[in-house]
Amino acid sequence: MTNDITTHHEHPVALQKATDLAALLVKYQERISEVADFMKGVTHRYYETTEEKIETLADALEKFDALVDTELPIIEKDLELGMTTPATLMDQTGTVALLIGCFPNTNKDDRTIFMQQLTLFLEEFEPTAAQLALAFRWLVRHCKFLPVIAEVREALINADEFMRETKSKLFGDPRVGTDGIRGFRHYAQYLLDDATGETQRKQEAEWERQRIKREQKDRERKIKAVEKARTDAESKYRATKQWAEDTIPKLRCASHLNPERKAELIEQVNIELEKARKKVEIDA
Repeated sequence: MTNDITTHHEHPVALQKATDLAALLVKYQERISEVADFMKGVTHRYYETTEEKIETLADALEKFDALVDTELPIIEKDLELGMTTPATLMDQTGTVALLIGCFPNTNKDDRTIFMQQLTLFLEEFEPTAAQLALAFRWLVRHCKFLPVIAEVREALINADEFMRETKSKLFGDPRVGTDGIRGFRHYAQYLLDDATGETQRKQEAEWERQRIKREQKDRERKIKAVEKARTDAESKYRATKQWAEDTIPKLRCASHLNPERKAELIEQVNIELEKARKKVEIDA
């Protein structure tokens, strides 16, 4: 196995026109594993110098990005196709006939019964086309004798698990907190940023962003406090003014108060009104 993820003697893209989707999916999983091993190698190895680390990681990221642009879209499309496209009745009957043909020493009567029952089983099981092809591929490569229906069922289940495993390696599994193949790129980028000092610069930039954000919030709080104080002062001045306008005439008409007392109370009212007015000026 090469340590270069951009070259491979069985490149998946070269197999696009192949009719055997099962073989493609097998190649795809091998390719994904190869890329994962390559990225693990460059992210977990020891580097003698920082320059070597930077050069190796940068080269690995460039190759990985090339993979993302060329191979991954095809792999993702074919995998989705394989997991969702149902096998037609013609697919099922054709596969049954092919399976029987791969075991020519089986008794003719046994073949007839087996074909009937296996066809009925597949109609009920409703596998996808790729699942059926993967199961057939496994059965003809591992069984020495015509497999029983239970073995076919097991092969179909294993085929489905194989495709799900491939999908998990490709996209990750949130249930177990894995990121899939792209997680290797994130880690490699983190290591490269750390080696070049970019991580520290990003951290310092984030600290500065947070500091500016805090200062902005403080300014906003102060502005709101000033606006509230001004609004409260204006509201109090209006209330005090209305109170003064209502109170002073009443004091002037109060027959039970002597002139000196009236003047004293009116002066107190005017003092309160002046306090409220000055508060508005201060908070303006």
